[in-house]
Amino acid sequence: MGEWALPSVLDAFSESRARFGIGTGSIADIGCGTGLFLSYLSRFGGALIGVDRSPSMLRLAAKRLRGTPARLLRMDMRRLALPEPVETLSCTFDTINYLLSPSDLAATIRGFARNLLPGGTLVFDFIPEGASRGGTRARQSLRIGAIRSEWRIRIDPEGRGSVAAIRLGAPGHGRHAWTEIHRQRWPSREEVMRALAAAGFDPLDCRPVEPGGAGDWLHVVARRAAAASETSR
Repeated sequence: MGEWALPSVLDAFSESRARFGIGTGSIADIGCGTGLFLSYLSRFGGALIGVDRSPSMLRLAAKRLRGTPARLLRMDMRRLALPEPVETLSCTFDTINYLLSPSDLAATIRGFARNLLPGGTLVFDFIPEGASRGGTRARQSLRIGAIRSEWRIRIDPEGRGSVAAIRLGAPGHGRHAWTEIHRQRWPSREEVMRALAAAGFDPLDCRPVEPGGAGDWLHVVARRAAAASETSR
């Protein structure tokens, strides 16, 4: 989504943090990409982990996060195995949409639960099935230092997903550029809620990321059930 979406993501997280008491002692950002959201999270001073399966995105994140305590791990979110469970797990910029089947979505959310402390919070956003994204093609760009990325996006006219070709490199050094293809599936809101319930999450909120939005981009907060020993106290 790029830097243009960051203010909306930050506003949604900040509101939910205040409303639901989201902890910042230890946070893992799944699908951290170039580290935009991790950079924001670093201001809270807690332990930070960034996870992405793209080595090129992690290289950009390392540049952005230089001087912060964030640990960056290359890992597929479908097989998430953090070094230790965390208090809060975030998955922003519609990373959930990179799960291309219902079984992958369900398995990933179960993995999110396993990597959260009991009573921990999951915060994520996603584009739901049928969303209108203002046309069937889009283009955007962003720059981190000398590295530039160009995004060319093709959207399914029936609102079931998208394909983005992302080219990254330094201007004037074409032979050092690299291209990635990113495919997305847009699940229904009902499918996401079922997956959360099956993984033992209590959904606390599901609202448009942007206040007054049409529901084409949803912000979700869910809490992992506390362990049996804790709930009996």
